[in-house]
Amino acid sequence: MVKVKVIKVPIPVDPVPQKFTYVIELEATQARFLRGLLRHDYGGSLTAAQIIDGLNEAGLG
Repeated sequence: MVKVKVIKVPIPVDPVPQKFTYVIELEATQARFLRGLLRHDYGGSLTAAQIIDGLNEAGLG
């Protein structure tokens, strides 16, 4: 199981000021998941399946 700390950060985007992004802080042992995602170019957008693949690849899924 992956333990993450999720921080909800408002983004000042007009005309949709209620839009949010999520900042996920991974523990040091889980940083390889993030490195795995950064190795691929997803065009700035990740699907749930791609995130799950990254977790599985890092042995965290």
